[in-house]
Amino acid sequence: MSKKSSIFTAVVLLLLGVGVACWTTLFFRHREVTLSVAPPQSAKPLVALFENLPPNPNADQYAEYIHALGKSLSLEQQRALVAWMSGQKPAQIHERNWHYLSNEIMDKLVTQNEPLPELTDVLVGFVADKSRDIVLRDYSIQYLASWIQPENIFTGFETDLSKRNLILNTLRDVVHQPSETFSGTALQGLNFILRNRATSISQEAASGVPPLDFSLEQLHSEALGLLTAKDSTDCSRMSALHVCTERHFQEALPIARQIAANPTEPLCLRLSAIATIGQLGTNEDQPLLTNLEKEQNPRLALALVPALKKIKQQEAEAYKTVSR
Repeated sequence: MSKKSSIFTAVVLLLLGVGVACWTTLFFRHREVTLSVAPPQSAKPLVALFENLPPNPNADQYAEYIHALGKSLSLEQQRALVAWMSGQKPAQIHERNWHYLSNEIMDKLVTQNEPLPELTDVLVGFVADKSRDIVLRDYSIQYLASWIQPENIFTGFETDLSKRNLILNTLRDVVHQPSETFSGTALQGLNFILRNRATSISQEAASGVPPLDFSLEQLHSEALGLLTAKDSTDCSRMSALHVCTERHFQEALPIARQIAANPTEPLCLRLSAIATIGQLGTNEDQPLLTNLEKEQNPRLALALVPALKKIKQQEAEAYKTVSR
């Protein structure tokens, strides 16, 4: 995955030395996204785009070609890339490599000097198309987040206000779909947008960035909703724990305690919960964490050791403050 999408791929929960990867879904109210992928303008640019490759090129040859395309592609060339990515996977390309190539194309599209005016529609269309490969839909969610609020404010981004709202609505709709497998991606995307937004306001060009109709209070609601939804998947809850921990949403702490103490919960989810306790918990959580050590699970220990250390550090600092 490229740098732009690395914030999302596999929902990384890296707290207190515990990394947990996963992306998932949640839905309270469903607002159907009806846009579809923009059809290619013509088959001719597609032929011209790859005409220098040998017959039946392998994944490495495709990747090398895509990487060399640069940032000054014509709109016809960009539409040709969309058409190729939207079409049938070449028989000689393994599915995993096909995902990689599609990701590289998306990265190429969002970094063009003159990006496609319909790029938002294309990515939203991928997300909305339930017949499309689930991994490509997940990638599209990731790139929508970076397209509305990139890491580097001096790179391209969506400026049309109606399409910016479309991106936000799409991401929030996905967060509200608990039966899907990428609501965590969308939640992480919303968190990413706010994080980058906060960074951009300190840059000289921030005044030129269109307004963003999404707030920390709304993220708070989305994250807790995803964490507590009855049909939220394990990966969804892991993503929600990550966001709640990073943003210090204390309402997640009692839920994390319940998850950590329940041996029937998946180990990966318990690890996430323990990491959350380590960051948001208090001295009152030491007995719980100490009791979990009795399970003598070496994987649990990876989370318990740093969590206990963090809580003890907080206790020591609090004692120093009172003693002054």
